Amino acid sequence: MFYVYMLLREDGMTPFYIGKGKGMRWRDHWYPSRNKNCGIYKRRIIDKMRGNGVIVPKIKIAQGLTERQAFNVEMTLIAAYGRRDNRTGILANLTDGGDGPSGAVVSEETKALKRSRPGPNRGRIFNAMARANMSAAHKGKPLSEKQIAAGLARRGKPGPNKGRTFSEVVREKMSMAKKGKPGPRLGSTVPHDVRVRISEKLKGRPFTEERKFALRMARRRTVIFA
Repeated sequence: MFYVYMLLREDGMTPFYIGKGKGMRWRDHWYPSRNKNCGIYKRRIIDKMRGNGVIVPKIKIAQGLTERQAFNVEMTLIAAYGRRDNRTGILANLTDGGDGPSGAVVSEETKALKRSRPGPNRGRIFNAMARANMSAAHKGKPLSEKQIAAGLARRGKPGPNKGRTFSEVVREKMSMAKKGKPGPRLGSTVPHDVRVRISEKLKGRPFTEERKFALRMARRRTVIFA
């Protein structure tokens, strides 16, 4: 079920934003938005309250509504108070309400457009200190239920590059990037039960000529450098 809420100024009486949501949606405005084009005027009001140590006053106007009912109440209130951006009133809302329905179906064209846009960190090179800080921030951090579910859903499915053919230029770049770097499993200890399972799985499996040649070369290198 949905509700319609109102964010108030410091006096606790004058509204500056009206929205609809469910769950803890009405508390999201306290945190800075990642969308730079989303409600600059609203953001300034909230930032000023944060600077003064004031928690944004908010009230629920109506509760237990269907989404359509919530949209209707939202649009009615926005029309009554008016919007500041089009000089019809006092609200920081950028629309007349009734938009952004939950569970909206995004078209394939929109999805393709979003995928084509580079992320904020694409091509960005972080220095050693920044990488160390990011690594420390994630260490010991438990996975959310959503992340665990996504990981389980990927099990048994091919990786994103399986069956993909890379050009000679790309393969050369990948090779050069890995040269001189330790492998991902270097220094890691495989538990005994895992080694047993791997051994049982490989028993009776015929080796290809390429695999036999690689094993022979590996033994020779071991003898030479031993």
